[in-house]
Amino acid sequence: MLTLWTLGLLTACEPPPPPDDRGAHAEALALLATPTEALAACRTIDSTRAPSLAADCRWAIAEALAPDDPAGAGAACADLTALNSLAAEECWFIVAEGSGDGAACDKAGRFEQDCRMHLLTRAALRWPRDLSVTGVAVKGLDAINAAGLSSDDQDAWMAAYRVTAARQPPPLDRPACLVALTRGLREACQAAAEGVFHDRLNRARDRGMDLCEGELPDQVAYVPDAALDRILAERRAADLCDPDAVRPPPPNGAP
Repeated sequence: MLTLWTLGLLTACEPPPPPDDRGAHAEALALLATPTEALAACRTIDSTRAPSLAADCRWAIAEALAPDDPAGAGAACADLTALNSLAAEECWFIVAEGSGDGAACDKAGRFEQDCRMHLLTRAALRWPRDLSVTGVAVKGLDAINAAGLSSDDQDAWMAAYRVTAARQPPPLDRPACLVALTRGLREACQAAAEGVFHDRLNRARDRGMDLCEGELPDQVAYVPDAALDRILAERRAADLCDPDAVRPPPPNGAP
């Protein structure tokens, strides 16, 4: 997760925070129901000696407030700007994630593109599972615009189609992409289907399924398609028939 990655950067060379700062952090988290008081407690943390605690404290406020009070959440992020620019940018990512407001991504700096793509993906996950290729074009345009992305952004369209394809049950239907209205949408849809096919092959391989020859298991079945035929042949030559590439399934029946 992005927050954990950022926190790791902040704490990499940081000594353990003193008890006073840890106490202020705990007090702030206990006061999240009253954000003004929580922020006041955050401000008692010495940001020079405990920068990760100072950042995490404000991230917690931003996360708690973002769904109902984006402006209040933004105040916590603004409070970080003078302390740590990287932490402030991550804070605005948190506000965007919680509020669904693409405008917050404007201030996410190094994370701006990730922020916008994250909002798009979240929107796509709320679409009907059986959404058609044409339906993605309609809903996708609104979601791409709402995330602050360009309607000409091929990566954005590919992400929208990929989420949709991944949520639909097998067989994977790449030929359905041919009904897309423009060449760009067709290519984005087809590339997304190919990505989903790779993902499904990887999962099946990692569970030890027999993918080396003959018909594929239902989980990775696809509507006849020359491009997916080529991918399957390439993967069989590369790793699907290599016993060393097969890893055991995750423990406890995890997906």
